[in-house]
Amino acid sequence: MLLFSLEFLRIPIGLYHYNFSRQSLGIQTSSRFEKSAFFLHLKPWLMHGKVHTALTTISTYLQSHSGLHNNDSRFRLRLYYFFHRFIKELRNEIPPTIVSTIIDSMRDLLPIVAEIPEPEEPETDVLAEAIKDSAFSSQLYLFETTGILCSLLYKNPSQQSAVLLSLVKPLMEDLSMNFQAFRTNGLADFVPIVKVHHVIMALGNIAKGFPDYPNPLPENYVLPPMEVFADMAQAILVCLEAMNVFKPIRDAVRVSVVQPQHGLTLLVDKVCIR
Repeated sequence: MLLFSLEFLRIPIGLYHYNFSRQSLGIQTSSRFEKSAFFLHLKPWLMHGKVHTALTTISTYLQSHSGLHNNDSRFRLRLYYFFHRFIKELRNEIPPTIVSTIIDSMRDLLPIVAEIPEPEEPETDVLAEAIKDSAFSSQLYLFETTGILCSLLYKNPSQQSAVLLSLVKPLMEDLSMNFQAFRTNGLADFVPIVKVHHVIMALGNIAKGFPDYPNPLPENYVLPPMEVFADMAQAILVCLEAMNVFKPIRDAVRVSVVQPQHGLTLLVDKVCIR
């Protein structure tokens, strides 16, 4: 079985165990963790009939303080990356029936917080420093993970659309509220600008979790919920039109929308970002 604990992650493999302390997990041996244990050994287990045990452990891991809800913020943020790699690597082994359960276990980790740092020097670019928030950069792995999981529901388009909308709607509401706050306050308040940037990036990462479209599209190819993506693209472009004087906003749109074979790209005929 797989055993996750608060102090270390132990993965039994035959007669051997791989033990990773918090320090080694987050800093020194991430490559060993990623290549030797989590991926090279866990995937064959799932492929050879031990799916139930692995996924039961994943559920416990998601909901407990030993995993994504760990009280140690540095450890927790590092685990966002590892969990993203885990889901991305094993996406073809995850049964669609448990996708909603996994996503629901992550929802409380998805609200975006924008913090404006105190400038250390008078010439500090406060907006640029806020944009570079490392905690949010780690959180983006969770948004992409939800997109990957949602993409697995392609055989049930109505369910996929509902799950995607449930992820996107709170972000769109947050985007609208902060966009309006920016139009009211302008440069007097950096928080709405940072939030608009972060939400655009989050929407883009959800879309990034969906597979790239083959070109040309094969016959009977099942497209994702294009009406939801259309709303996402429209909201992003409205923000871009009003806020294109800010380089971080332009960069966020470029990353989120203007990518070949990207989920949002098919919905934008032409976007010019200078």
